[in-house]
Amino acid sequence: MAMKMDDTMKKAAAASSGALLTSLFVTPLDVAKVRLQSQIQMRAPRATVPERVLPSITTHQCGCCSCKTVLRRSMDHSMPRPGMASSCMRMSSCASGCFRAPIQLNGTAHALQHIFRTEGVAGLFSGLSPTMMIAVPSTVLYYISYDLLLQEGRRQAPALEPVLPMLAGSIARVAAATVTSPIELIRTRIQSDPDASGIVRTFRQAIRGGGYQSLLNGLAATLARDVPFSAIYWTSYEYLQSRLDRSQSVDITRTQRAFICGALSGSIAATMTTPFDVVKTLQQVEMASAGRGTPALRMLRNIVETRGVSGAFTGLSARVARVAPSCAIMIGTYELAKEKLGLHSENPWPNDDLDDLDLAVLRANLTRSNMFMRHLTVGVSAASRTVVPAGRTIGQSALLKTRYQTMTKPLNYTLRAQLHQTKNVNQHIFSTKNRKVAMSTVASMENVAANRPIAWWLFGCAGMVGAMIAVGGATRLTRSGLSMVTWKPHGHLPPMTTEEWEAEFELYKKFPEFQQRKNMTLSEFKSIYAWEYGHRMLGRTVGLAYALPLAYFALRKRLPTELYKRFGVLFALGATQGGIGWWMVRSGLEEHGHEQLKKRNEVRVSPYRLATHLSFAFVTLGMLLWTGYNLVSPPSRAALAREMMSADVLKESTRIRKYFHRAASVFGFTILSGAFVAGIDAGMAYNTFPKMGDQWIPDGIFDMEPKYLNFFENTPLVQFDHRVLALTTFAGYTGTYALARRPQVWSQLPQQARTALNLSMAAVGGQVLLGITTLLNCVPVPLAVAHQSGAIVLMTSSLWTLHSLNFARPAAKLVAKAL
Repeated sequence: MAMKMDDTMKKAAAASSGALLTSLFVTPLDVAKVRLQSQIQMRAPRATVPERVLPSITTHQCGCCSCKTVLRRSMDHSMPRPGMASSCMRMSSCASGCFRAPIQLNGTAHALQHIFRTEGVAGLFSGLSPTMMIAVPSTVLYYISYDLLLQEGRRQAPALEPVLPMLAGSIARVAAATVTSPIELIRTRIQSDPDASGIVRTFRQAIRGGGYQSLLNGLAATLARDVPFSAIYWTSYEYLQSRLDRSQSVDITRTQRAFICGALSGSIAATMTTPFDVVKTLQQVEMASAGRGTPALRMLRNIVETRGVSGAFTGLSARVARVAPSCAIMIGTYELAKEKLGLHSENPWPNDDLDDLDLAVLRANLTRSNMFMRHLTVGVSAASRTVVPAGRTIGQSALLKTRYQTMTKPLNYTLRAQLHQTKNVNQHIFSTKNRKVAMSTVASMENVAANRPIAWWLFGCAGMVGAMIAVGGATRLTRSGLSMVTWKPHGHLPPMTTEEWEAEFELYKKFPEFQQRKNMTLSEFKSIYAWEYGHRMLGRTVGLAYALPLAYFALRKRLPTELYKRFGVLFALGATQGGIGWWMVRSGLEEHGHEQLKKRNEVRVSPYRLATHLSFAFVTLGMLLWTGYNLVSPPSRAALAREMMSADVLKESTRIRKYFHRAASVFGFTILSGAFVAGIDAGMAYNTFPKMGDQWIPDGIFDMEPKYLNFFENTPLVQFDHRVLALTTFAGYTGTYALARRPQVWSQLPQQARTALNLSMAAVGGQVLLGITTLLNCVPVPLAVAHQSGAIVLMTSSLWTLHSLNFARPAAKLVAKAL
């Protein structure tokens, strides 16, 4: 523990050095960027933009002399006329008594030149004090959190290696941005206003204007900017690092490599997240009297409507010019300081805790078969490009001294999780069958690195499908699904002009749903239309994100041949899903809808078609995840792990996997029953728990004829079924977890399986709690969307748990898949 704390302090010192250097270097560019963005609303048409969305500090120049000053502009005031009194606090005049004409800052160079001429060097470094206050704690928290999360993730969940940089960077950024948000607001206001009078006074003005909650203005936009920034930055950074590592023609130091990768990754991430940086700046300079600024999405929409898409990228050059060297200096200094402080080792993969006893056991096991050793040394030599003399053991060869290329990293993570189980067991593990499995394992581990980009792609597609499910839930809950009454599979632009919106609205009025919503205005129609349009466009984006890389990998012959059928099925599922979605929508556009809903005088889509649509989405998500898991952790690895386990451990692990599989199957039926709950709005009734009203079993659960319809269309029985299935799922997961947590079993399970079981238990508990809370609050939209998203998280963790327990499958099936 002391060593870990010492390392943490060293990393903090490394991060601090980079933060201080970066702050001094990029502050002028930051000031220029803020000035450019804070004047963005000055050219906005008065009639189209609400007043409170138009905060702006504008630099003006005297019309008859050369003096310059700053003019606070409000939509309540037009430009002053000769003779106008200058007592208004929003207006200024020069010493000669003449008023200023506005100066527009056009570009980064112009902004820097203008600030230097009018305010001097001090103006270029305005806001340096809060910048320094932010730099050290924010950077230390960010980089150390990222390092620790990445290392722990690689140790606990190696199968998630493709997405670990994205997850670690996003979580670290959320923590850092939230902690420093108030100081960030103060800095932005100081940098946007040359007349700002210090940190304390600006702080008091913010409190006086909107209360303490105003200090969090811009936090949502900051997170919307920084979380994707971190995900893009660290993913790109780790990818570029790995590419340079594998390059034989590039000979550069670790610090130089970090500098190059940091600059390129920062430029990419900065460009893609600039719109929310613009929104963040405007929100933080906004003097909202109510203490609550304009919502980020509304402000972004106003910017696009008044200035076009280019308005959302105001200050892009300044931002890239600031971020690229900032990231390069920060990460380069951080890596250099870590190297000087002795935090780098020969093994770039952290927490590699193979001790002498582990190596001794590994050596003893692997030398029991000369035939196995010959195949293994050939495979290791080919995989790591290291010559291994025949007859030497892995512990004696360069295998564990190399940079963990290609096969060595997967081999280490697999065996490390299992070696402690064989320390006190002297068993002969390498039979003829086992030698074949081991040879297959070497080949599959050679392919793990080659298949990692494919796994990244599949996990990315799975994430997009999960987002589709969540957005689809929000579309249903906001009653937006029937707003688009036509289906054009090959492209569909939304209405752009008022005339086009009116025409679309008139088309919507021809269908039954409008007869129940006759008071709807055009603005309300635009709101529901946006949800349905976004849902459809996201679906097409998912299709492109799957089809284009699939074609690329196929043309490059990178796809595993045994998975061709799987990829074809996934493509067919995606194509079919679009048709099923329209088939579902059509049921709600018909004059006579579902019988139960017609009795309630409400037009809705058919619950049967809704359940079909949702089921196809979850099947697609599951196939994407399982295929990705197989690529990063092939079945042959589980076969080798099985052969290294004692009979008692295998027996208990088999029981755990069998019970968990059954519980997960019940969870699948729970998802299906949830679709019918949503389809007939069963959640709006019996908003009590644990009883349904005053009864454990409500009356009228079999009132409909024929009886089987009650399970799908009768509100009491549909909700009762969902409750029973959900609690059965929770009981099954809890019982399986309790079975696995027995000391004699838990200590023998692989670390990856333990982590997956912990995550699944937390997910099922959270899902049940969300379901009860949603029911008791009569299904508010945010809670309902969170509940549906919880099902996605629970499914992901459940599949990971089953995959991590693959070694407990029947030996014949496991070996057949491994070979």
